[in-house]
Amino acid sequence: AAMHPQYVRRNEIPANVMEKEREIQLAQLATTKKPPEILEKIVTGKMEKFYGDVCLDEQVYVRDPEGKQNVGTFLQQMDAGIRVEQFVRYQVGG
Repeated sequence: AAMHPQYVRRNEIPANVMEKEREIQLAQLATTKKPPEILEKIVTGKMEKFYGDVCLDEQVYVRDPEGKQNVGTFLQQMDAGIRVEQFVRYQVGG
């Protein structure tokens, strides 16, 4: 993992973590004068970015030359039966 994933898939993220992240995103946009429906679309986009940061399956596959493929898609292209069930991340240094 090139980043620091905390979950394999988005359905593993606890509801309270997702709600807290949504609150943070809304608070950051509180000063904008955009209509609520536009704010909701912005928050939805920011949540997709959040999932890409914290979910291993949704993280960008760093060896993809175009930088558009995520880990889950890469694994499915290798073999449709491959699925990450759990992982351990080791970090060198502090």
